[in-house]
Amino acid sequence: MTTARDPEKVLTSMHARWNDITLPEIGFEELHTLFKRVADRDGNAPPVIDSDEMLGSAETGMRVYCNAIGIPFIPAAMNWEQRDENPTWNSDEHGFHDALRASTSLKKQPRNYPPLQSSTDMMRLYEASKPHYDALYEQRLCVKSPAETSAG
Repeated sequence: MTTARDPEKVLTSMHARWNDITLPEIGFEELHTLFKRVADRDGNAPPVIDSDEMLGSAETGMRVYCNAIGIPFIPAAMNWEQRDENPTWNSDEHGFHDALRASTSLKKQPRNYPPLQSSTDMMRLYEASKPHYDALYEQRLCVKSPAETSAG
């Protein structure tokens, strides 16, 4: 599975903690290349989930994903206990995984980052990443909440 995340959100959150980030470290081109290689090898595209759509309707998104890869959806897997101490977590000075470590479910996180336009470097990285994100976004699984499905 591939998870596509809007490069603006990736860049602003990463740049806030790591202002000398490079294009390969962001990984959109590499992710797109891997996606194409898997699709070519398998003869069909691997599932892509857009993270904003997933977080906007997490249970529906997980049901769609599970269906796409042929595994049962387990409602109890949608929530978990917070794990403060876990040897598998990467601890780092930048705090990249702090919100994930404190999570108990899939949900949108508060954002408080400088705008993309505040840095010419972020704009350059965004312009280079956006076509790869767009190509993946075009292939995404449709995630609609039950209200959206009945309304349209």
